[in-house]
Amino acid sequence: MRENIKINKIGMFKKIYKIFDKFEDRNRIKLARHSILYGFLTGIGIVLFWRGVWHTADTLFFIENSWVSMLVGSILLLTIGTFVSSLVGNEIIISGIKKEKTAVEKIVAAEECNLVQEYVDDAKILRELKDVKNQLAELKKALEEKNKS
Repeated sequence: MRENIKINKIGMFKKIYKIFDKFEDRNRIKLARHSILYGFLTGIGIVLFWRGVWHTADTLFFIENSWVSMLVGSILLLTIGTFVSSLVGNEIIISGIKKEKTAVEKIVAAEECNLVQEYVDDAKILRELKDVKNQLAELKKALEEKNKS
């Protein structure tokens, strides 16, 4: 008898899930054509959701202490496996796995490349100046020899 009740509850949950899934798909497709409205409604939904979470947490007596709240939240995130990704961000984790450079490292590398190029350019200018200096010295010598004769 209890097994039938469990099966009925699971079946009912699947039906309700399918109804909401189809409803969500239809609305998402319609709203995708109106991105500003979609973004505005999404923002309102997010704010109202977190407002509800915040007020619910306020009603729980054991979470009134901020340290306890932080501890409970950390344990929850660690338990469901989203602690690091929610606090650090997926892009940073993926770039670390792929051993990609961070934005700061890319900027530093670009600046180093620019500095090397500037050094090469400066060395080239110095060589050209030395050549000009040598040519001027030769011209000066030639003028002095011409003036002597």
